[in-house]
Amino acid sequence: MKKLTIGGTVAVATTVLLASACTSGGGSREADAGDASGPCAGMSVAVAQANPGYPRLPVYVARYGDLFADSGLSVSFSETDAGGDAAAALVGGSVDITAGTFGDVLLAQSTGSDMVSFAATGYEEISNLVIKKSVMDRAGLTEESSPEDKIKALRGLNIGVTSPGSSTDVLVRGIMKQQGLDPDADANIIPVGASAMAAAFSRNQIDALALSSPSANAAANAGDGVVAINFAAGQYPPLSGPLSMVMNTTPEIASNKAAELKCFADGVQRAMKLMREDPAKAKELAWEEFDGVVDRGEFDATIDANLAAFAETTEIDEKTVQARKDFVALTVPAVANLDNTKLFLNTD
Repeated sequence: MKKLTIGGTVAVATTVLLASACTSGGGSREADAGDASGPCAGMSVAVAQANPGYPRLPVYVARYGDLFADSGLSVSFSETDAGGDAAAALVGGSVDITAGTFGDVLLAQSTGSDMVSFAATGYEEISNLVIKKSVMDRAGLTEESSPEDKIKALRGLNIGVTSPGSSTDVLVRGIMKQQGLDPDADANIIPVGASAMAAAFSRNQIDALALSSPSANAAANAGDGVVAINFAAGQYPPLSGPLSMVMNTTPEIASNKAAELKCFADGVQRAMKLMREDPAKAKELAWEEFDGVVDRGEFDATIDANLAAFAETTEIDEKTVQARKDFVALTVPAVANLDNTKLFLNTD
């Protein structure tokens, strides 16, 4: 396990792919000024993340609760329409951090791009599987049916994911393979984009979709669907436990901005503590990100149902790294050969 220390360097290769940065759908937001007396006073980082979704709840709580600013760290944010776009912005050098998934790291490194995780935020899969009620009825399924049977019902369907190679794409392909289906031959997997998913579902352009809450719930309501599997609630045991939600950076940034990453990770750690100890306050802080995007009642219900998916500590351990590798390798075999010690860092 690699350790990242203040002022130190990271013994990881630093070949950075200069990919073009994508920030479709959201755009940049002004940096939040930091406390001039904090340990990271005068320091700054730029963060890219997908459009509002519950997997990034610790970041929202830390931002609007001034938990980054308390350390003196100035943080600017940009939104993208999919996690893959945020990852491209990081690898391309436009930002310092992404609030993403560990799958982003695995996919990047499997294609020769440098990316590492430096803070864990959750160990449950971040997305939901939404299926049309009509599809469920034809298959003789109910909401109480087994997750395995619901996955097998994906045969022959048009399934929406955010983008090719995204966490939603890998999720759909992986669970289908686990249940004996060929995702390329047995279904039509369509990259739709997170912001267009609900419209595509309501217009019957797709029969099922993978998306994080609360957007997944909104899409289900708009298109006469049901949340067939809530992975974040541990409803599919084969994916309960592997490292999932993380903060990512590059080895080069980890070396050059070690102090900044530690302050950022500390802010996330404090946010997750607040989420456990005072969930009402945490929800109130995070609502600023979702206000005008989703219904407040839906937001509250979704957060209440999924708080248990978040980690107690940002520390990453190799066992959960390996578990996620094993799942992603079902879809991207090259991932199996990656060196675990070069996939993650810890800031303490």
